[in-house]
Amino acid sequence: SDFLLTWDNNSQRKNSGEIDGKLLFTKSSLDLDLGKFLIYAEDSLWQMTGNDEITMDSSSTVNFHDLIFANNNQLVKIEGKISKNPKEQLLINFQNFKLNQLNPLVKRDGVDLQGSLTGTANFADLYSQFVFTTALEFKKLVVNSTPIGAGEINSFFDKNKNLVSLNGFFKRDFGKITESMYNNIRFDGYYYPSVKDTSIDIDLHLYQFAVSAIQPLVKDIFTLDKGTVTGNINIKGNLSKPAISGMLELEDVTNFKVDYTNTVYDAKGKIKLYPGQIEFQNIILTDAYRNTATIWGDIFHDNFLNMKLDFDINTTKFMALNTTALQNSTFYGKAFCTGNIGLYGPVNALTFDINAKTDKGTQFIVPLAGPGEVSENGYIRFVKIDSANKNNTAKNDASGIKLNLNLEATPDAEVQIILDDKGGDAIKARGRGNISMNINTNGNFDMYGIYTITEGSYLFTLQNVINKKFDIDEGSSIRWSGSPYDADINIAASYKQRTSLAPFFPEQTNDAGASGSSGGSGSKRYPVSCKLYLKNKLMNPDITFGVELPTVSEVIRSQVMGYINNEQELNRQVFSLLLLGSFVTPLQLTSTGINAGNAATSNATEMLSNQLNGMLSKFTKAFNLGFNYRPSSALSNEEIDVALSTQLFNDKLTIDGNIGVNNNVQQKTSTLIGDLNVDYKLTKEGKVHVKA
Repeated sequence: SDFLLTWDNNSQRKNSGEIDGKLLFTKSSLDLDLGKFLIYAEDSLWQMTGNDEITMDSSSTVNFHDLIFANNNQLVKIEGKISKNPKEQLLINFQNFKLNQLNPLVKRDGVDLQGSLTGTANFADLYSQFVFTTALEFKKLVVNSTPIGAGEINSFFDKNKNLVSLNGFFKRDFGKITESMYNNIRFDGYYYPSVKDTSIDIDLHLYQFAVSAIQPLVKDIFTLDKGTVTGNINIKGNLSKPAISGMLELEDVTNFKVDYTNTVYDAKGKIKLYPGQIEFQNIILTDAYRNTATIWGDIFHDNFLNMKLDFDINTTKFMALNTTALQNSTFYGKAFCTGNIGLYGPVNALTFDINAKTDKGTQFIVPLAGPGEVSENGYIRFVKIDSANKNNTAKNDASGIKLNLNLEATPDAEVQIILDDKGGDAIKARGRGNISMNINTNGNFDMYGIYTITEGSYLFTLQNVINKKFDIDEGSSIRWSGSPYDADINIAASYKQRTSLAPFFPEQTNDAGASGSSGGSGSKRYPVSCKLYLKNKLMNPDITFGVELPTVSEVIRSQVMGYINNEQELNRQVFSLLLLGSFVTPLQLTSTGINAGNAATSNATEMLSNQLNGMLSKFTKAFNLGFNYRPSSALSNEEIDVALSTQLFNDKLTIDGNIGVNNNVQQKTSTLIGDLNVDYKLTKEGKVHVKA
């Protein structure tokens, strides 16, 4: 029988082959006569030299006659027999064999090899007990990008005791660490070929062994980068299912990442190994901000398959989450918390039980659909549903994940709710509340609880015409009672400015209070608050407006509000304030409408101010900078304000103020304007404080 076998690949490195030959069948044997033998392994061409004949007789004895495969200075020589007779042996000789040529065969197991191998291996009784003797030397061995070094693996078969004694070592010999030529890996022990269940008994001694070498064992759970372990391990059982026990101590482990939460830590502590179990004893994790967490827990496994986790984690102001929308489409962001985290279950169906209180820096984001842009700020972020993004899939979803989160929200965390991502319509807030979040294994997401706002802002936008920042009143709230899409809101917000009341007193050209009615100058500017009320459903709120005059007399307030006595006039005055920065003459007194040119100019300058404030806020986290500019109009002067706020002494002292100039263009005069607020917390919780 003539045969021809070829294979090829399309990857960058060539792995292909062409083998042909003849099979000759007789009554008592099968003879294989190889003709062409060309194999490319990782761009390296191997050819056959020497005797090309392999025979197999009726007793299942396979006879190799000086079979040699060569590639430049690499050589693999096979000589001897595979036989049921334990006295007959098979000899394999290696010379400068490059281990990376085995990677196409082992990469499915997550293994990558580099380095070279020289030595011999003798095998006997392969049909029964499988005994062997080796003398193998490795140079510059690298496993999964982790330098192991140079070493030897030796074994000897003792016929009298029917055992194979094993010993070996590896030492570092890479570049700058040649001075550390100690053996960082040593092993010795025995292999009993006649005993099936307990055929191996090997002691493994590790000294400053690189943790990254064991990455394949914890794939998709942890990512190990830098650091070493020192300890002793005993391996018993058999080759197919070894029983591993021992104790390891973590040393200088850095950039240790929890894959699901994308958080990176330094780690120290001890790891106890049992057959089928890895126990973590008092592991101390330190995040990038030098905050710590303590871990006790176990990983249970079946020969390092079907892994199940059971961890208890206690944290103090600790980074517990650091993900993006691409890594998890259900929830993402940064989360710092103090509390307890329970993590248990199989890798593909993890359960998170979290009872925690938020700490400063928390940016926990929950998108309701595919988000378009992720902000650096924010505690919970909602993005309006977009049917066009329904089929978008993230790299990691929450299928199979179960989350039970009981969260005590504090003002240290900021809420950001995006109502219109493209337009910038958004709510930012700080507050308090107890919120429960539940995600089941099917990915269904529910939220429960009331979030009461203590301070915040609402950037109100309308078709790129109005762009105003409202301050949210303390006591406003958001309530979840199931689906996060169906939250109920009760938010009141104020847009504060100063403006003249002259449009309500057109008959008074100089002093509106000459007759004792208004008590002020017609050109005098008073504090005015435009009120915005959002109620009912978060995704489709009922929006109403209002006007407040907090500092005027009751007489003036009654006169002004007497004109603003219906919804039409109220909305007219509010939009005039938002567009022009001033009141407009009431319809009862005149039919004049809003000047479109002045509206566009006023709103454009405020939109520019908001954009500039966004740019200034990115320069530093130590303090917040703000800028505001209002052009002059027939009813108001030109104003330029610069605002600065900062928190000192571990956020106990808050300074918030602004300073600016009020320019009267007609009279060519300027007035210095400004405010300064100083707030100091007398108690740690901030429930008692002094404000000036």
